[in-house]
Amino acid sequence: MKRPLPLILTHSFFLAILMTSAAANTAPTPLAGGLPAPLPASGKKTWDAHFTLENGTLLKNGAPFYPIGFVFGTTDAELAQARAMGANAVHFDIGWNTAPNPGELPDAALEKAREKIRLAAQWDIAVFPLLAGHYVPDWFQQKARDANATPLGNDGKKTGSWFPYSIHYPPLAEHIASFWRATSTMAQAEPNVISISLWNEPGYGGTWNRGDQFADYSPCGIDAWRSYLKKQYTSIAALNQAHATAFATWDDVRPPGNPAEHNRRAWLEWMRFGQDSFAAFFENERSIIRAAAPALLVNNKKQTNPWDRSTASSGTNWQKLGRSEDIFGINMYSGSLYGSRNILDAAASYADGKPVMIFEINTMPPSPDTRTPDTIRTQLWAPIAGGARGMFIFALIKNTEHGILGPKGADDEGRAEYTRVVTQISTHQRPLASPPLAGKIGVIYSTTAALQLTGDTVPRHATAAHSLWRNSHYQVDFIPEERSTDPALLARYALIVLPTAAVLPDASIAALRHWLETDTRRHLWAFSDTLSRTPDWEPLSLPPLLGINTRKPPIGDRATQQISNVDPTLENYFESDCQITGVEMVTTPEGDTSAIIPGAEVKTKTDARVLAWNSDSYPTILQTGPGGRVIYCAFNSESIPALRNLVEGITRDIIGIKPEARFVNPSSGTTTSAIITGIRQDWQDTDTRYLIAINTAYRPHKTAIELPQGWRVENELLHSASPGSASSRPFQLKARDVYLFTLKKHK
Repeated sequence: MKRPLPLILTHSFFLAILMTSAAANTAPTPLAGGLPAPLPASGKKTWDAHFTLENGTLLKNGAPFYPIGFVFGTTDAELAQARAMGANAVHFDIGWNTAPNPGELPDAALEKAREKIRLAAQWDIAVFPLLAGHYVPDWFQQKARDANATPLGNDGKKTGSWFPYSIHYPPLAEHIASFWRATSTMAQAEPNVISISLWNEPGYGGTWNRGDQFADYSPCGIDAWRSYLKKQYTSIAALNQAHATAFATWDDVRPPGNPAEHNRRAWLEWMRFGQDSFAAFFENERSIIRAAAPALLVNNKKQTNPWDRSTASSGTNWQKLGRSEDIFGINMYSGSLYGSRNILDAAASYADGKPVMIFEINTMPPSPDTRTPDTIRTQLWAPIAGGARGMFIFALIKNTEHGILGPKGADDEGRAEYTRVVTQISTHQRPLASPPLAGKIGVIYSTTAALQLTGDTVPRHATAAHSLWRNSHYQVDFIPEERSTDPALLARYALIVLPTAAVLPDASIAALRHWLETDTRRHLWAFSDTLSRTPDWEPLSLPPLLGINTRKPPIGDRATQQISNVDPTLENYFESDCQITGVEMVTTPEGDTSAIIPGAEVKTKTDARVLAWNSDSYPTILQTGPGGRVIYCAFNSESIPALRNLVEGITRDIIGIKPEARFVNPSSGTTTSAIITGIRQDWQDTDTRYLIAINTAYRPHKTAIELPQGWRVENELLHSASPGSASSRPFQLKARDVYLFTLKKHK
C-alpha cells in the first residue's frame, strides 16, 4: 500500500506558492508617515554606470547628472526608501577612528564603509563619502595630550568646532595621512563613488555663534607664525618696523589679538597667514589623495563664512580653499530665500566653472511646524536658482531636529513635500546639472576689507549691491578680490560694481582702470566709501577711476537722507520714499555751507551729469568718468526696493544693459521682484537655456516673461504647462511655487 506522499507534497508546494505570491505583492512599509513605499528588493541591480567631469559638468554615462539625496541613510531599508523618494546619491562619513593603530590603515578596517558603498550601488545610488578627520582614534587622543595641540582663539578659549587639533600640530598631518591614503584607494575602486570630501566645515572660531573669536593662538600656531615671519623679514628689527612692534627676540613674537594691536598691516598679515595655512593643509591632503587615487574627484564642505560676520574669524578663504577642489562644496543652513540664492551665486562665482554642490542643507528654522510644504519647496529650490548642481538634505535619520524621519524634524505633509522636491530634481537632470549662465555684471568682494573690519560690514554691503541687480532678474556674479587683476576675468563683464567699504591693492585698481579704458562699452558703478583706504588701512587719495574730484562728509553730518528728485529719464523708475545712508558730498558747493539756511537749495559745481539729488538738494548719483561710463552713488550700497527700481532704470535706459530674462507685471511693465530667478545654459546646446522661477509671495502673481530678441519660451517642465511661445503672453504663477522653463533661441 502506497503512502499519500505525493498529495502532501502537492499541498505544501501550493501553500508555499501562496505565501511567496503574498509576500511579492506586499509593498515594503515606509520608514515614516508621508513617504512613499520603499522600492522592493527586486529594484536592486548591478551597477553599470561611469562618471566623468567634462568642462565643469558632471556626467553619468555621458549625460548630465545632478546628485540629489540625503546625508546618512545607508542601510538597505533606508536606501530603498531614499530611492523611492527620487534620490540618486548619498553622503556619509568615514571616520579617522576606523584606523585601529598608527601606521598604514589595513584594508579590513574599511570593510564596513565598502559594504555601505556597494549596497548603495545595488540601489543605483552614487556615493560622496566624507573623510571625517574629527572622529579621532583613541590611540591618537592618547598620544596628542600635548597642550600645544589644541587650537585656541584670541580669547584663550578652545576654538575649531570640527578641528580638535591645530592644523599646525605636526603629528596631525603625519598620522592622518595614512587614513586619507587608504580610504581614497578603497573609494576609487568602487565605480559609484564620485568624489571624496576633505573635511567637514573647516574653520576655527567663525561659526555662526563665534564671530568674535579669531585665528589659532595655540603654542604651535604661534610657532608657525614665527617661522613664517622669519622667512618674510630679514631681522627682528625689520619685523618691528613693519608691524610697529618692539619685540626683543623672535621668541617674544606674538600675533596681534585684534586689529588695533600692533598695526593694521600686522593684523592683515596674520589673517592672511591663517587663510594660507588652511589652504596649504588641504592642498597637502589633495596631493596625498591624488597620489593614491588619481581618478577620484575631491571636494570640501566649506562654511558660508564670507557671507556672514565670520569672514575673518573662521580663518578660511573660499578662493584659496577652492584650489584643492574639483567640486566646489559647501554646507548651508539658511532661512532666507534671497540669502540662499546670494550665497550660491557667490559659490558659483568663486568656483569659476566647477560644479557647486551643497553637502548639507535643510530648511530653517528646524521644526515640523515651520517645515511646511511651501517652505520646504522654496528653501530647497532657492539655492538651485543660485547655481547649486548637487544637493544633500540633512538627514535621513530619526534623531535630532534635522532628522526628517523623526517627529522633531518633519511631519507627514512635510515628508511628502521632501519627496516631491527630490523627485522633481532627479527627473530634470539635464537642465539642473547644466552650468549657470554667466552674468554681465560683477560685484567686487573685498577680502582685505572683510579681514580688516572683521564684522559683517563687507558681506552686508557686497550682497546688498548684488541684490540691487539680482532682484531685477539680472544674472550677477561676484568677483573675488584675489582675482581682480585677471584681465580675462574682468573682460567677461559689461558692468563692474564697487560696493561700499571695498578696499583693493594698487594692482587691482590699475587693472580696473585698464579694463574700463580699453572698451567703451564697459561701465563702472561705485558706492560711497569705496576705495577710501589702502590694504594697510591708511587713507587713500581719491582714485581717478571713480570719476569724482572730491569726497567729503555731508553738510551738517546728515548721513541718512532720501533721494528727493531724479533726472527726467528716470521718473518712471523713481519712488519718492527712497532712503539712503552713508551720504557723501562729491560735488563742490558754491559759497559758505555754514551759512546755508535749512531747507534752502544747495548749489554745487560739477561737470558730471546729475541723475539724482538727495533731500538736502545736492547731487547724490552722478554719471561721470570717461565717456560718462562711471556711475557714482554718494551713499551706501543697501538693498532697498525703491533703490532697486532706480538702479534698474539707470542700468537699462542709460547704460543699456537688460536682464537675460525678466518677469514683468503685464499692466505696468515693471519687474516683479517677488520672483527669484536663475538661468542655466544648456551644457551642449548654446541655443537652449533653462529659467528657474520661484514665486516667493504668499499670493499668485500674474506675470509675463520678457526675453532678449530671438528667444522664446518652449515649455514649462515642472507643471507640464506652457505659457505659450510668445514670451510676452501673461500667465499666472501660483503662490510659493517653483517653475522651470525651457528657453529656445530661434534664428
